[in-house]
Amino acid sequence: MLKKILKVTAFVVVALITLIALVCVEESVRGKAAWQRNLRELEARGDTLDILKLVPPPVPDAQNMAAAPIFAELMTASNQDQTRLVVTLSKVLPKHPPVTEGRLQEQRVDLAKWRVAFSNDDLLAALQPAAAVLRDVEEAAARPQCRFPIQYEKGFACLLPHLSSLLKCARPLQLRALAELDAGQGEAARKDVRLMLRLANALENEPMLISLLVRMSCLGLAQQAVREGLAAQRWNDVQLQQLQQDLAPLNLLAHLESAFRGERCMAKWALDLLLDNPGNLQMLTEVTDGKTKPTRATGWLWNLLPTGFLYFNCLNVDLFYQRLMLPCVDSRAGRIYPARTDAIEPACVALKQHALPYHVLATLMIPAVSSVIIKAGVAQTSVQQAALACAVERYRLAHGRLPEKLEALVPQYLVKLPNDVIDGQPLRYRLDGTDGFILYSIGWNQKDDGGVPGLTQPTSPAGKPRADDKQGDWVWRSKPAS
Repeated sequence: MLKKILKVTAFVVVALITLIALVCVEESVRGKAAWQRNLRELEARGDTLDILKLVPPPVPDAQNMAAAPIFAELMTASNQDQTRLVVTLSKVLPKHPPVTEGRLQEQRVDLAKWRVAFSNDDLLAALQPAAAVLRDVEEAAARPQCRFPIQYEKGFACLLPHLSSLLKCARPLQLRALAELDAGQGEAARKDVRLMLRLANALENEPMLISLLVRMSCLGLAQQAVREGLAAQRWNDVQLQQLQQDLAPLNLLAHLESAFRGERCMAKWALDLLLDNPGNLQMLTEVTDGKTKPTRATGWLWNLLPTGFLYFNCLNVDLFYQRLMLPCVDSRAGRIYPARTDAIEPACVALKQHALPYHVLATLMIPAVSSVIIKAGVAQTSVQQAALACAVERYRLAHGRLPEKLEALVPQYLVKLPNDVIDGQPLRYRLDGTDGFILYSIGWNQKDDGGVPGLTQPTSPAGKPRADDKQGDWVWRSKPAS
């Protein structure tokens, strides 16, 4: 009897192992076939998951801003904090800079607080120790192109030390531009604004979300100087025209599309990493979110899973971008689509609730979609508003009054009016008192609120409300609050 039971048990075990093996083989074949079919369809459409095909080719050093010594050192130094640029600027800027509550663009920079932080009433003199470095940055920026030597083939593990350094350059440039405007040195301020814009646009060909976010931060600093110069009426017509020419071509939505495509390529990098060794899931988790640590049991599980699961995981990440994320933005039309974007959030929640076994990578690699697209939409709107505000000021200088309608700017001051990224209609405009105006987009709620921005409730009785980009209009006031 015992022998019979053992034989039956052995048969069941062998049959079960055979069945599992067959399922694994079938799943691996099916997963690989689905992934290769996706690659063929992408190729037929002229699409790619090779990130090296998304970045422009290298350029000669003589034409490359990134190859200038002041920037080349950033990519080769073993310790970025010891590079000349970082050391100099870190010493110049105060250790405890003034803190701005709320969105900076909605108020003026308080130069008095900066004078206290520097312990120097002459801000231009306080910033003088940075002059030599900033002059080298300006000479480097004169080179017509910029390609930092990023090792994209390393995926999420590639190093990007230049991002924080470019932002570190933009901060003293903004402060110097504001001090120059305060001193009546409009042309010097315009040059510093232009240099900030050049630093921001040095990142426009990098197909990564982090590069886009840093670029938007640099642009925000530059626009603040433009805004305050306009409010104080410190720009002349020639300077305003030059600022318009620098601002008008900027297309952050194209960078957003490129960044989404770059993130898709990272999914393929993750697939190759895991196919080489499923145990690399721990490294992948550390470089994508830095928080979730796979357990030893999870590592064993991934080593036992058929490769088909890896292929399906990568495929689902790519399909998520193709079907849900990329349709949220159309850079050629200059549009973003709130309804499509809002529909993604429930899909992300569903992924996290049903992560296994086909959506593990998606939970690690899909970014906070709404916030990224909203930030890009607000930034693109702000760029358009800055260029348009320059045109309005040129009209005021020529006619002694503000235009009643924006159509009065065409064609002398503008070729055409910029469109609202939300509905494709021209940006809205209304006079604000006798000597001010408001430019606005209808914003994420797709409702014309008459140029009234959305605000959050203060978190404390003494707190101030903050901008809520999902409510109200996206507003540019000709006179920011003090």
